[in-house]
Amino acid sequence: MANDKKKMVEAITAQEVDFAQWYTDICTKAELVEYSSVKGFVVLRPYGYAIWENIQRIMDGMFKNCVVAPAEVKAKGMEYFDDNEDLKTAEKLIAAIEQFLRS
Repeated sequence: MANDKKKMVEAITAQEVDFAQWYTDICTKAELVEYSSVKGFVVLRPYGYAIWENIQRIMDGMFKNCVVAPAEVKAKGMEYFDDNEDLKTAEKLIAAIEQFLRS
């Protein structure tokens, strides 16, 4: 990895201004990821990878503990989530996940 070309965040972009840049700034500033020498490639650092593993573990548990797995999800796979109007926005998807976790 090119430590001499390490890109650091000078200031964090406001979330309301540019969400994608804000997310990138936060992850870089928290040292969860770093840029590699390959253009467009980001390397997960240890804490970033640990967070990713925890997200996978939690989501795996959610899917495995579902009493009913709709046939539409099995048939369409991830396309189901693209077609489902109730899950179009991040807020609705997060709300559905939170509701599942509370039950």
